[in-house]
Amino acid sequence: MDESKRSKRKSWTKYSIWSIALLLLIGFGTYGLYLHFSTDTIEGSVVSVEGEAIDKSIEASKSTEKEAEVDISKIDYEYWHEYRVISTMHEMTHQKVRADEKWGAVQMTDERIDMLYNIVKYSTYENKDTLLEILLKWKAGDFQTADEDHNTLWRLQDGTIGKATGILSEEEEREFIEKTFKNKKDEDENE
Repeated sequence: MDESKRSKRKSWTKYSIWSIALLLLIGFGTYGLYLHFSTDTIEGSVVSVEGEAIDKSIEASKSTEKEAEVDISKIDYEYWHEYRVISTMHEMTHQKVRADEKWGAVQMTDERIDMLYNIVKYSTYENKDTLLEILLKWKAGDFQTADEDHNTLWRLQDGTIGKATGILSEEEEREFIEKTFKNKKDEDENE
């Protein structure tokens, strides 16, 4: 009888381990699919859906009394958690920097910079000061250190591939924007 209990216990343990492994595999697979389908590929660049998410947050947070003011109580901090803000800012830098590889792109606009600034300003993020320092430069139109900003954000994401090695010229940035974002807008209008 004692041997039977050990055998059952071993079977139960083995099935439990396999069940946990299967659940982890399903979880990581689902997350991988989410990442794959939450981006659009355009001529070698990947345009992230975060740009649209920022625009929706901007619209949702506008005060009805004063269009220019943002109602901070309407910011969804469950969605705009620190990692998502860092990732979005990182992807925004891609139109400004030179790097061997760029994964994801969010077009950098004054309105989006302002929204991210407000999200971070009223947050309790661990890296709040670093993010605000970068966003304040961007709000002032200062992109002279965009490559350093990119690499700071990249490091916060534990980046290993795609370190920025310089800043794009104005012409190169225009080409990146045209190639990456104009085609996306054209596709959206044709749907």
